Amino acid sequence: MPAPTLRLLLSIGLSALSLSAAETAAPPSPRLRLVNTIPLPKVEGPIGGIAFDQPRRHLLVAATGNNTVEVVEVNTGRLIQSIPGLHEPQGIAFARDLNRFAAANRKEGSIALYDANTLDLLSSVPLAGSVDIVRYDSKPHILWVGYSKDPGFLVAVDLQEMQDIGRVKLEGCPALFQFETGGPFLYVIIPKAGHIAVVDRNRCNIAAKWPIASVSDFHSMALDEIGHRLFIAGRNPSKLLVLNTKTGGLVASLDITGDADDMFFDPVLRRLLVIGGEGSITMIAMETADTYRVLETIPTARGARAACYLGTARQLYLAVPHDGDQQAEIRVFSLSAGGVR
Repeated sequence: MPAPTLRLLLSIGLSALSLSAAETAAPPSPRLRLVNTIPLPKVEGPIGGIAFDQPRRHLLVAATGNNTVEVVEVNTGRLIQSIPGLHEPQGIAFARDLNRFAAANRKEGSIALYDANTLDLLSSVPLAGSVDIVRYDSKPHILWVGYSKDPGFLVAVDLQEMQDIGRVKLEGCPALFQFETGGPFLYVIIPKAGHIAVVDRNRCNIAAKWPIASVSDFHSMALDEIGHRLFIAGRNPSKLLVLNTKTGGLVASLDITGDADDMFFDPVLRRLLVIGGEGSITMIAMETADTYRVLETIPTARGARAACYLGTARQLYLAVPHDGDQQAEIRVFSLSAGGVR
């Protein structure tokens, strides 16, 4: 075979191999990148929960130390309004179907309900005890509220009628809870009792209790409803625990950032984001339902515990409190493929 022909065949073969390798190469692993910073002027003290009003592209920030709710327009990156008159607002939830949002007044022990368009106060529901966490279930228009009247309760509030319609007695103050969208169960962290209470929302009773013995002081939770996995982040020691929601059994454990608070799971990218108040975010890959790996630790700011994750846009909004030279702000992160932060 003449030399030029042989060289041509070799070149074609190498090109085909290169193309095949490119086609079969694994896609870039998603990375968390800081893409924007939004100032929160005059906000002092700790920041509680954050909710997202998607139709108006508004972040609703419970500025606990300020006794305000800060309304931030995400598209322009500016503060729209600071709503005064609250009493240590902590949890906050947006009810899209009702065009309202609710803020939990921890000190006063009440729920304040606002019109999402006008930002006017519509009404207030008094509740005994120190209210904290709120989650909205749109199908029955129920706002679930966790509060710490000894020993602790979950209260169901009808946001259309603005009244308390049921409650579940717990064995301690609830630290956090999440509920299924396709099932009846609500999972509640109760640090004092050292267990997860599985609440049947339809019957307003406790269906099961899952003891958590390997960590204490756990305040963070996320749910993979399709994969039947519940994620719990503890602070002592700093561990992520993965539970099987069919059995309540522990299936995995790994080290994470300290002072864990908020946590989010992206079921499409199979990524967990654990927000740590010590000043970092741990990003974890779900390789199988029972196998997990820490991908990276992203530095943030001390005391930055409250966050909101918008799965459709793959964006994380992290609230950073004022601390010395660090002014209060919202840091916007994008969870995207490839690249370096």
